Order: sequence, then structure tokens, then C-alpha cells
Amino acid sequence: MKKFLLPVSLLFLFILSGCSSVHVISVQSLEKEKEIYKGREISYKIDDNYVTELEVDGINNGKIYFYIYIKNKTDKAIEIRPEGMYLKSYSSERDLDEGNGVKYWAFDPENALEEIKDDMDKAKNWKDAAVGLNCCFSFFSFVSHITSDDDYEIIEAVDDAAGFAVRHAVIESEYKGEMRQLHSEKEFWRNEVLRRTNLLPGEEIGGIVVMPLPEKVKFLRVVIPFEKNDHTYLYELRKMKRR
Repeated sequence: MKKFLLPVSLLFLFILSGCSSVHVISVQSLEKEKEIYKGREISYKIDDNYVTELEVDGINNGKIYFYIYIKNKTDKAIEIRPEGMYLKSYSSERDLDEGNGVKYWAFDPENALEEIKDDMDKAKNWKDAAVGLNCCFSFFSFVSHITSDDDYEIIEAVDDAAGFAVRHAVIESEYKGEMRQLHSEKEFWRNEVLRRTNLLPGEEIGGIVVMPLPEKVKFLRVVIPFEKNDHTYLYELRKMKRR
């Protein structure tokens, strides 16, 4: 079995911090075909057309991250569309048995990258506007004080100059911090997330697929759709609270 693994430790236990307690979420595969490899639980499916592997890579801010490996065993190219993958959420065993699941589509990496670009543009526009307002306010305040004959007004002018520098430093710091975060998100979606691609016969690919994670969920069924047959994976989630 091909191992496409990320350099991270144990991934099927996740700790979410709260104000007064810590929630520990256990995510366990209910598939028969699975194994533990270097501390990671990997489920896999192999048929005449495709090979897939699935492992949970993380949970954060209402999202669940799966690392998915796919190999094309057919004699023609197949299109891999991560936004076409989805999960079904079940709140109880009864819902699972009756098939009463709620479908959630995976996030589209291309849309995510467009949103990040828009956020970068908005951050730059905010910075330019903030810097302009700071300059205007500081200039007129400085001029009104410096043109006065009152010694106190001269001191105020010096304070104005110092205030301008402090406000400018704050604006620059907030802008750089936001841009660092956005650049980090951009690199994640561009380089680590599975992107839309054509997979030729015999080729393989691996990457992260991000899906919404509902609050009240007991079981998840992840579906990787193919033209000839889908690959589905079932997981059980358990949430424990620790003080």
C-alpha cells in the first residue's frame, strides 16, 4: 500500500481548547481495511479501477481535514475534483441505519484562493486608508500647534509628531500580521490541498481535502466519487470533556 503521509504525529485524537474546559475528540475509522502506520490510522480501498487511502489530518474551526491518496488503475484519464467530494453527517446510530444523513460538500480550493486574494486586497486598501487618515489628522494638528506662539502648543506639536509615528507603527504591525496569516493560508490552499487535476492511467496523487464539520455529529461517511464506482469511508466521532 502506497504511503503518502504528512510529517505530523498522531492524528486521530484532537484537542480543542475552551474557556473553562478542554474537549477531546476521538475520530476512529469503522472500516475493516485499515492499519496503523507510524502512529496514523489509514483506511484504504482497492478495486479493479482505483486505489484510495484516507486519513484524518486535523480538526479546526468547524472544519475537518482529510489526507486523501488516489491512484488511477483504469486505462483512461480521470478528473479529480476535490469540490465534488462530500461527507454525510449522522447524529445517531438510528440515523446511520436509516440513512438519514446530511450532505456537506468539500471546500473548493479555487474559491478559497479567490477569497484569500480578495482579503489581501481589502487589507491593503484598509492600510492605505488608515495611513492616509493618520497623515491628514497628524498634519493639520501639527500645523495648528506649531504656528502658535504659545510654548505649550509647541509641546503639543511634538506630541503630535510622536503620536503619528506610534499610530503608523500600529497600522503597519496590524497589516503585516494580517498579511502573514493570509500568505500562510494561501500557501496551504495552493500547495498542500488537493487541487483539480487530470490523473492519467497509472498515475497517483495525494493532498488534503477540507470539509465542514457539523457540531452535533456521531458518524461521518466520506464519499470519493468516481465514474465507475464511489469509494466511501465511515468514521465514528466521540467527544469528551476534560476540566
